[in-house]
Amino acid sequence: MGTNGSRLSDEEMQQLIDMGVDSIKFSFQGADAASYGEMREGGDYHQLVETVQTMHRLRGDKLLPFIQISTTLTVESPEQVTAFRKEIEQYCDYCNIGYTMLNHLSVDAMDVSAEKREKIRKMQEQEAVHHVYRTVCSDAFDKLDIHWNGDAVLCCSDYDNFMVVGNILDQDVTDIFQSRIAGLYRDMIVKGEYGRIQCCSTCWETVPLTK
Repeated sequence: MGTNGSRLSDEEMQQLIDMGVDSIKFSFQGADAASYGEMREGGDYHQLVETVQTMHRLRGDKLLPFIQISTTLTVESPEQVTAFRKEIEQYCDYCNIGYTMLNHLSVDAMDVSAEKREKIRKMQEQEAVHHVYRTVCSDAFDKLDIHWNGDAVLCCSDYDNFMVVGNILDQDVTDIFQSRIAGLYRDMIVKGEYGRIQCCSTCWETVPLTK
């Protein structure tokens, strides 16, 4: 299960723990409040950190849920990344830092300097050269991502709610994961029909993201 900037209440987080959820991933972007704000307009970096801290506290000595932190970078400095790790790793079991898929970005809408916009545009051009598609994307089969309003989607890159399969404020998480609509999306993915899914049709993995 993943969260994209969601503000889960203490009661909702305790419910996830009591349900026996195996793992939960909190998705950041950037490495501090400033870089997060550039990418997630209207988001609250400090609130997301607080949510992670609360989940860690509520879990206590239990081994599950496994807490993962994931963030993606654009032009953050090594010093910013080091500070991010120092702040967040004490509240999680694993911290993954990758690269932002730049083809999704509307650079002109970003709250950054003209110099940084130009740098990101050049990075977008370089990214387009390294174009490696997955045969079958496993994300939709392994997890749910929860947005700030409770909407559940099958991909952590579905920032615009193209692939909503339910809402945790109205439905049980298990029912959402096993829902008919989720099954339809998975069937399209298995058949390689990515063009039928809006967020999948423009998605790829670039060389820096492969291990």
